[in-house]
Amino acid sequence: FVREHHATYLRPATFGDFLLLTTIPLRMGAATGERHTTIHRESDGELLTEVRTLWAWVREDGRPGRIPAELRELFAGGPPADSSAARLMNPRVRPRSRAVRQEGSDR
Repeated sequence: FVREHHATYLRPATFGDFLLLTTIPLRMGAATGERHTTIHRESDGELLTEVRTLWAWVREDGRPGRIPAELRELFAGGPPADSSAARLMNPRVRPRSRAVRQEGSDR
């Protein structure tokens, strides 16, 4: 059950673009979790959107419940060290920024 989404839209996608979505669990508690999703344009790898989602585990009867131990164990290692999700967990590590050249600019 999704409780919240926080999306940062960096660049637009256009009709006909093929998109690559990657979702990585950031944290899991007893009954809630947080996941990080990135959306890249496949043709050039450009990052278009980053989304953080807070969610709660819901049992088959529709009531809140504990996340099964097997699922927590599966993702216990956290996100891959080279992922943008790992950067969110360690905010001191900042990605290198790329200068964006605007049309008509001398830079």
